[in-house]
Amino acid sequence: MNKLFITMSFCLICIFSVNAGIKDRFASRLPKINKLKETLIIGENNKGYLEIRTKEISEADKKVIEEENSDRKKVYEMLARKTGVILDIVEKRRAIKIAEKSKKGIWLQKEDGTWYKK
Repeated sequence: MNKLFITMSFCLICIFSVNAGIKDRFASRLPKINKLKETLIIGENNKGYLEIRTKEISEADKKVIEEENSDRKKVYEMLARKTGVILDIVEKRRAIKIAEKSKKGIWLQKEDGTWYKK
């Protein structure tokens, strides 16, 4: 499993270097996403995507989340094709890595679907 993770990580780096557009979009959205996470408006679900956690969210913020999740899905699909692993596995593994790297106090979703603050 560690070998697969290393391979997936390498492929992710390759994908980012090949597709600078996605990388730039990720970077440009990051400050806004971090703010939404810190204010507990969104969290990271168990599939590696952002999920709205409150009813009070602007249309502009919804658009940022939709764009982020769309780009994440593109990267996960490319990674799945490159590694020969099904998309569901890539998503779950990314969710685990995101959770590990998340700051304290951020909403995260466990594999069973329950939410908790790190």
